[in-house]
Order: sequence, then C-alpha cells, then structure tokens
Amino acid sequence: MKPQQSIFSDGHNHRLFLEFSLKKSVSLADVKKAIIALRQQSSVEVVVAFGRKLAHLLEVETPDHFRDFQMLESPSGATAPTTQNDLFIWLQGEDSDIFEVSFRLAQALGRSMSIEREINGFDYRESKDLMTFEDGSANPKGSAIKQAALVPDGQPGEGGSVVLTQQWVHKLAKFLALDDSEQSAVIGRDKATNEELSGDKMPNNSHVARTDVDLNGVPTKVWRRSSPYGTPSKHGLYFLSFSCDQRRHQLQLDSMYGLTEDGVSDHILAFSDAVSGSYYFAPSETALEQVLSQD
Repeated sequence: MKPQQSIFSDGHNHRLFLEFSLKKSVSLADVKKAIIALRQQSSVEVVVAFGRKLAHLLEVETPDHFRDFQMLESPSGATAPTTQNDLFIWLQGEDSDIFEVSFRLAQALGRSMSIEREINGFDYRESKDLMTFEDGSANPKGSAIKQAALVPDGQPGEGGSVVLTQQWVHKLAKFLALDDSEQSAVIGRDKATNEELSGDKMPNNSHVARTDVDLNGVPTKVWRRSSPYGTPSKHGLYFLSFSCDQRRHQLQLDSMYGLTEDGVSDHILAFSDAVSGSYYFAPSETALEQVLSQD
C-alpha cells in the first residue's frame, strides 16, 4: 500500500495544523467532496487523518484496537487532556497558498464540520523547539523512518499511520530562567552539543529518559513532525507524530506522566502544559482514494 507521501515531506517553513469536529447534521458526501478538492490542488502538500468516529462512518479500515485519546494525570497533578476531534488536516507550503487552500476547505466543510483547533507552525533556529533545544533529534533515519511510522503489510490499516497530536503551551520564561546545565538536565541533552547525557549525568526524569522506552524489547521509535508556534503571550509546541502502532505513542505518554511501574514523571511537565490530545489514523494513499471514491 502506498502511504501518504506528505507525511515524510520536508523543507517547508510554513505549516498549518487543523482539527475539525463533526456537527450533528453531517453530510459525508460533502466531507468527501471537500477532501477530494483539497487533494486535487497542487500548491500545498496535504496529510489527511481521521478520528475513530469519522473513520467508522467513512468505513476506513483502522488498526486493531485503535481508540480515542484518553486523559492522563501524573502523580503531581499534571494532566494530558483529551480533546478528541474527528478530522486532522496538515498543510505545508507557502503562507499565501496555505491560507487560500485552508479557507476554501473550511468553507466546503462548513455545513458538516467545525474547526476546533488551528495552529500555524514555523521553523525556529534550525529545527529547534522554543526551549532552544533541537526537536526530533532521536527521529529514525533512512529506511527506519517508514518502519516506525507505517502499519506493516498484512495488518489492518497497512500502509497507514496512527497519528498523535497535542498542543503544548510552554512556560518559557520559567524554563529560560534556568542555567544551561539545569536546562540540559530537564531535556536530557547537552545544550551546547545536543548530545544525549550519559551515565549518572542523565536524570531518570529527563525528557529523553522518559521517552526512550521499549515495547516488548523493541524501541518505541515514532516519526516526529512537531512544530513551534505562537506569539509573545502564548507559545509552545504542536506535537505531531506518526507511528506503526498506537501502543508506541501510549507507552511514551504513560512514561512521561509517571504511569509506568517506576512512577517517575517527566520533568518537562513543570515547564509545559498539554492543552489538547487526539489520536487519528492517516490511511494509506491507496485506501484513502478508495474511501473517497465510494458513493
């Protein structure tokens, strides 16, 4: 099955992340027509993914046990709220093109869906998060990218990808008030070199330590495509990742929120709050075309 290639596209400085919810009176024909028109334009790259409810309505085959995002709460009271929505659209391109394409999409979906979240992402200092550390350093490379991101052949939803989205709002002034060594300990990387801390220098509550976990002895690698966003008053990271197995996302979240056996929470939760959380499924290009062509 051919995947949606824009999942792996790079080099675009401008990104728009849109999350929609279904209205009570929804026309599936209108939803399909809007997505078809979106995919037919050529000025902006597009990724389309469906929440569990809309995937069911459209008869999209999803992986076994695919489920909605569930709220998480750490022992310290930090939460990862659920704001599960029904349709995720990721656009990459130039600002003016993105606006025109997204405006037409919103108009076409207006009778059936409401925009619940719209985040404009941008590049910051050569792929750094606003906390000034490189984002996605541990991303897989080469052929390992698709192995981490795509459901394997022969499994339900093959060639597709389970998508996790979360909007994080940073307490940036609080984090930047730390000295460089303290910041490095929170993240788990040396700020000057971007190298992972090692041995006793790696705190067990650092972000790297909490997200470097295994599933049945296999590293839980995912394909991260997150993006900084914001203004001086509200800013953070729109976390976006693609996985071959929803359990990889969930295990990393559980580890961050201290819900694994050791009960240790990610120190980064003291400096950033998750304000949204949704799971989607991005079907393969082949499956998406089939679904959209059905009457």
